[in-house]
Amino acid sequence: MKDEVSTKQSFDYDDLAICFVEALGGRSNCISADACITRLRVELNDIHSINKDEISQLGYEHVTIAGNHNVQILVGTNAQFIADAMNDILM
Repeated sequence: MKDEVSTKQSFDYDDLAICFVEALGGRSNCISADACITRLRVELNDIHSINKDEISQLGYEHVTIAGNHNVQILVGTNAQFIADAMNDILM
């Protein structure tokens, strides 16, 4: 899926959600996703499974580790749409 996606402007929320889940260690590592205005907040089982290079390749450079199980990624005002799509995948 990621090979079909080159920039953050060229795909829909479902594709982006799949890419984020993969970059964050897969479905088994992602517990839930939420949004706060411009940040995607994701609770993880293992914070060390994050692939920041993959996230960067998607066009998102600002990744913040927030505690032992949480990461925040600055994604812009579409954060809630991305979080919703991620939660659909994680169900």
